[in-house]
Amino acid sequence: MGIGLYFIFPVAYTDVTDLWHMPKKTRIIVTLGGIYIEYIYSLILFIFSIILQNQVVGIAGISIFIFSILQFNPLLRYDGYWMLCDILETPNLRKNSLKKLVQFLKNINAFSSLSFKDKMVLIYAFCSICFSVFIFFILFTKFNTEIITLPFLLIGLIFGHNSLNEIKPGHLFSLIFYYLMIKIIYKIYSKLAAKIKIKIFGNKLKTK
Repeated sequence: MGIGLYFIFPVAYTDVTDLWHMPKKTRIIVTLGGIYIEYIYSLILFIFSIILQNQVVGIAGISIFIFSILQFNPLLRYDGYWMLCDILETPNLRKNSLKKLVQFLKNINAFSSLSFKDKMVLIYAFCSICFSVFIFFILFTKFNTEIITLPFLLIGLIFGHNSLNEIKPGHLFSLIFYYLMIKIIYKIYSKLAAKIKIKIFGNKLKTK
């Protein structure tokens, strides 16, 4: 168990890697454990809001319930994503599905001969790419001003030219945009660096 960051948000996590040795049904039940607890927690808060006649407690309960439903979205790395990994029996589904998509694009005519599982993995890869593009589009069109001004704002905060009062909610969403951009650039750099390293190493072996 531990605490980490998902995008820019703090999250608690549990390492259940060894769960892959368990049957599929058991893995799905464990994966959905967090959602079970959230449903119970939201129900308790909702009951207390009725007893105490407190709207704030009721809103908190409803918010937790709505968020737990959103966790079923398999395009985000929440419980719905891990549940789909279990259903398709494909660990690290996003990464592996993108690899399969690249292989598939080299031989599109082979789609009809693919198994149902492989077809679902390809569909997931396509949906995942579309979802990522959609998120980028929404963030940039909705918070383009904050995205552009954020670096200057941070520099100003460091050197004392700006104050924390100038930070807007949109700047937090622009952090997600920069996080995603850095992540993509890092992945591209890592792949290019690995290819260059292999090429250089291969040439050295040939010269020997």
